[in-house]
Amino acid sequence: MHVVPIPVPEVVGGIGVGGAGDFIVQPPDPAVDRRNVEAAEKFISARFLPLLNEAKQPHKVEIVHFSTDADSVGEVVAARAERLGATAVVLAKSNKGAIKSFFLGSTAKHLTTHCTVPVVVLHG
Repeated sequence: MHVVPIPVPEVVGGIGVGGAGDFIVQPPDPAVDRRNVEAAEKFISARFLPLLNEAKQPHKVEIVHFSTDADSVGEVVAARAERLGATAVVLAKSNKGAIKSFFLGSTAKHLTTHCTVPVVVLHG
């Protein structure tokens, strides 16, 4: 599963936009959302599907939209894994540099403490 944010309107405002205190709300661009989903599909197809297919491991890949205002990625993944009856959740630890790499990212940390199915965190 790869999680991409739900497209949201962009709010532009302030002095000089249309007058003091005026705000302009630009609707989300569907083309940007399509590019995000296509990029996620391309990444998964190139990075993970060959390995899963070579190992003859059954798998299901989903691109999931979520609201960045209301949910964390970890909550979304944990809930979806539970609904699917997943055998396990496998994720790569985010690479945040040498010092921070010792610690898990927020998504991995949430999943390892809250997910009801086994979680495998890949390092490297």
